[in-house]
Amino acid sequence: MNLSDYTLPQLHRLNTRIAKELDRRQSASRLDLLERMRRLAAEAGLSLDDLRLDAAAMATGKVRAPRASGSARRPLPVKYRNPNRLSVGWSGRGRRPAWIAAWLANGGTLDALANAAEKFNARSPAPG
Repeated sequence: MNLSDYTLPQLHRLNTRIAKELDRRQSASRLDLLERMRRLAAEAGLSLDDLRLDAAAMATGKVRAPRASGSARRPLPVKYRNPNRLSVGWSGRGRRPAWIAAWLANGGTLDALANAAEKFNARSPAPG
């Protein structure tokens, strides 16, 4: 395409069409990326608002520094247990596991998972 063959009004129209096409494609690209991010967040049991808050904290420098490897913590007690696989549990802190999100999506309650954990903990010997 040789632009020198175009008149000035034709170049202005072409410029307008290019700007509109760029805007359309950028908008479509943003929507596609947003939908992919929404799916990834949902798979991890998060929402985009959770990620936005985390990103804002990171941008302001209010994210806690990672602990040194020498200061190991004891694991928290399990508060919720998967009734289908009693070996899988969650303390109720941190990101919600996918199995809990699936349980809640299918009409289950956190109380039922807490009851499963209580029954399992009552049966199993206390760690010594």
